[in-house]
Amino acid sequence: MADEVRKLAEQSAGAASEVTKQMKELQSKAQNSFRMTEETQAFMIKTVTLGENALEGLEATFKHIARTSDAMQEIAAVAEEQASSTQQISTSISQMEEATQKVQETLSGIDHSSSEVLKASKILAREAQTLADNANQIEEAVAHFKLEPGDPATEKRIALTESGQKR
Repeated sequence: MADEVRKLAEQSAGAASEVTKQMKELQSKAQNSFRMTEETQAFMIKTVTLGENALEGLEATFKHIARTSDAMQEIAAVAEEQASSTQQISTSISQMEEATQKVQETLSGIDHSSSEVLKASKILAREAQTLADNANQIEEAVAHFKLEPGDPATEKRIALTESGQKR
């Protein structure tokens, strides 16, 4: 019996040693699990922080995109106004070109008319000179014929002249 008690005590000691060994192993695994949980928690905190930073970055990017879009719309509006102004300027230039062309045509007509008037004036001047020369010649030719009042030949000529004017 003593042998059996001793065997039982040895078996109990072996079992206790095995339980202790397994308890140490379990404690070690529990500590590893706890450490891994803490590492996972730290990793999760970092991930959440990175996610929040990314969200802030995206929000800032969206704000910049909105401002850029607004600026592009303003630029488009200004470009449209400039295009309208450019069209008005182009129309004004075309109208000025037309007016300039009409003025040039009018000046050309005036120049032509002036040339014609100058030619006509020269012709009239020559004709006037010719008439003046003819009048001088007639005056010289008539100067030889002096009519004296009371002379029967003079009276006859005056009567003939007056009857020629009445016809």
